[in-house]
Parts: sequence; structure tokens; C-alpha cells
Amino acid sequence: MEKVKAFMESFIQAEVSAQLARLKPDLEAFNKQLAVMDEFLSESLKTRFGMLYLTELKSTGFYENAQNMEPITPRHLFVIRESNGKKRGNLYSVYVSDISSNKSYFDCLIVKPEGESFLIISRFTFGYGSGGRKEKHWYFSGGEEMEFSNLKPVTDVLHLLAPEDDEDAMKDYLKDLK
Repeated sequence: MEKVKAFMESFIQAEVSAQLARLKPDLEAFNKQLAVMDEFLSESLKTRFGMLYLTELKSTGFYENAQNMEPITPRHLFVIRESNGKKRGNLYSVYVSDISSNKSYFDCLIVKPEGESFLIISRFTFGYGSGGRKEKHWYFSGGEEMEFSNLKPVTDVLHLLAPEDDEDAMKDYLKDLK
């Protein structure tokens, strides 16, 4: 679990570095940082984090406005749940906030062992989604298609930080501590 935690901390830092590079008028530096971030992602997730490789700079106004933005802060890492299913084998469900966000769930990133390291293969988002649901739930938002409910059985859990800014997320976080 500590190796997955270290992998995710490295991904989170790579994401912040790419976001910061995006705000500066240096095409090469941004594309280089995005390539570092993409090393953590499966092919089908490389366009699912709001950034695409640039072939030309954005407008001057974009970079001027970026100077007045709130500082970018890393995602919070809340909990890692390991599961070992018959179909997909060993997977890790990593619960994180959004970038520059409060302490509430936003994404659950599905990580699988890949050689000596790991790879983020799927992404679920915590919210109401479409269809008029009245309660928050995990809905698929990119990567390898799978059902969130099939990420069982949970064989190990590592709690890192409570998502104390969201009552629904806290219920989920606490379910392992009973």
C-alpha cells in the first residue's frame, strides 16, 4: 500500500507541475510537464484530466489572467482500498479530491500494478452525475470501462486523511473503521 501511496503522491505532484506550466507562455515546458503526468496514465485516460498537448500558445490575455488566479494546490489523498477480483485481479481504488479543492471526495482513480510500478487505468467521479439522482454516487468518467460496484472484495485499506468537508464522503471513509 505504501508503494501505491508513493506512486499517487508522484502523480499528484506531476499533475500540479503540468497545471502550473500550463499557465506560463512556454509551449515546450508545458508539453514536457504534461508528458511526465501522462506516464502515470493509461492511454485512454491521457485526455481526461483537462489538459491537451498544445501546438501553439494560448492568447496573451489567458496568461495575463493566469497571474491573478488563486494558487494551484495538490489534490488531497484520502484513502486507498485494495481489491482482488476474479476478473481483473489486484486493483487499488484511490480516493482523492479535485486539484485546488477542499477536503471532499472528487475522484476515485483505479490503479493496477504494471511491472515494477503502477498505472492509473480508470476514473470515477463522486457526485450526482446525470439522470436526476438525488444522492451522490460514483459514476464512470474515463479510462478502462468497469463497474464501480465490482471493485470487490476489499482486502486492505489505508486511511490517510478524512474528507471532512463532505458528509457523504465521510460516511464512505468511515465504513472501513467500524
